[in-house]
Amino acid sequence: MSHRNKVLLVDENDEILGVEDKLSAHQGHGKRHRAFSVFITNADGHLLMQKRASAKYHAGGLWSNSCCSHPQPGEDIVSSAESRLQEELGFTTSVQKFSKIEYREYVGNNLTEWELDHLFWGESSARKVIPNPDEVDDIDWVDIDELQREISLRPDAYTSWLPLILPEFCDFIKKNKSAG
Repeated sequence: MSHRNKVLLVDENDEILGVEDKLSAHQGHGKRHRAFSVFITNADGHLLMQKRASAKYHAGGLWSNSCCSHPQPGEDIVSSAESRLQEELGFTTSVQKFSKIEYREYVGNNLTEWELDHLFWGESSARKVIPNPDEVDDIDWVDIDELQREISLRPDAYTSWLPLILPEFCDFIKKNKSAG
């Protein structure tokens, strides 16, 4: 199990400025850092969602996209995203980057997510998803349109960043379907 306790501080152009302890980079108003969020779909087009472990220091017990984390110093972001799938969900698949978005969201407990978030998509036919209980309380494969409705009805059940990154993913999926 890797220890992802560092983040890469970056400027608005995603140029690395330094390395910071993960928790201190999230405290107070936060410091801008590089992150990634992964969306995994199956052959039916359903999105793999995870309910973050209740014990997490922020957003515990909330539903979010398939997986997210921070690349570590010297780590390639694509490899980092793929290996994080294994660490959190017990499987891996290749992923492709489809967008990048910056957001700054207060997440409670005097913590702020100020992330330059690289968004990845992958497809998996993994029949067995084996969540790491230190990271994930539950998983579900959901219809994306239904998910959007649920977020509007019950926003407090989801991480604060999901409504920010989900539209980027939906745009990507629509473009992919129309190109296919």
